[in-house]
Amino acid sequence: MKKIIIISLMLLAGLAAKSQTPHYTYSYDNNGNRVKREFIPFKTTKDTAATDSNSTANITDSTATNQNTTQQQQYEAMLNEQKITVYPNPTKGELQIDITNFVIGGKGFIYVTDMQGRVICRNENINSTNILNLSSVVNGEYILKIELNKASKEWVIMKE
Repeated sequence: MKKIIIISLMLLAGLAAKSQTPHYTYSYDNNGNRVKREFIPFKTTKDTAATDSNSTANITDSTATNQNTTQQQQYEAMLNEQKITVYPNPTKGELQIDITNFVIGGKGFIYVTDMQGRVICRNENINSTNILNLSSVVNGEYILKIELNKASKEWVIMKE
């Protein structure tokens, strides 16, 4: 049932991702229930920060902030006690994921899937700094999922 829900959400995200309209990311609790929907604008010049917390999954998110004038964005989110920073988005090949307060030997994984749910990249040996090489995948939109200690967060990643 959880797989059906995730695949359905990915297909809906694929339909929404066809245009350059704002996007949404979703956070889920340990039972697979959606606990949060986050608005993420892709083509903005000035973003505002918003914070929300959930006691079940202990997740706090903020909207994206612009990194430079070429519309690359840096996404930040809190999962438990770890701050996750994902940049640049859109990317031309390498996507960097920084995790502050990461405990060496902590459990977690990083997935990148296409909009049909096929796994493009999977990393179970995560560190405080992770670089994903997406240069071999075709240009388009992908879903990045990070799970740390049973809390997870998803982002829509653009590959140019």
